[in-house]
Amino acid sequence: LELAMSEDALTGFLAWLEAAPPGQRVNVA
Repeated sequence: LELAMSEDALTGFLAWLEAAPPGQRVNVA
């Protein structure tokens, strides 16, 4: 996973996580 994400990319990623159904969530930790 790219650690040096821009704020826009991070915001989009977080929005994608929120929009994803619980069954589709992946453990990024």
